[in-house]
Amino acid sequence: MYSLIGRYHLSLLIAALPMLVLIKPDSAFAAEPIVDPMQPPAFALNKFRLAKLKKAGRVQSSQRKAVVKPEPLLLTSILIGADRRIAIINNKTMMVGDSIGSAKLVRILKGKVQLFRKGKRIELKLDNEFTVIRKKTAESQL
Repeated sequence: MYSLIGRYHLSLLIAALPMLVLIKPDSAFAAEPIVDPMQPPAFALNKFRLAKLKKAGRVQSSQRKAVVKPEPLLLTSILIGADRRIAIINNKTMMVGDSIGSAKLVRILKGKVQLFRKGKRIELKLDNEFTVIRKKTAESQL
């Protein structure tokens, strides 16, 4: 009788074996990789590595951050009327209080404008070449 029970269990095991093969053990029972909970995030590690390389003087040019220079400001025209003052800077119509980049227009005078950028006063003057060119074109149209 013992041999019958042993054979019975053996036949069940053989019948269940194909079922076990169908189950993907790599996805069902796979252990997730162990991650150190005290490890800093990837961006912090990269920043640390770049600082270390920079200190050693081995930073690649592609790893350096580009210094952003503000665009040069060019005053092309000033319109002063009875009720408004307008300046055209870098082909943009501006009134007092408007900003271009990080510079804020604070005053429009005859022939020049004043702006503030990062606490410094910038004064732009009308270029006489532009004025002469405009006068010539206006006279030629008459």
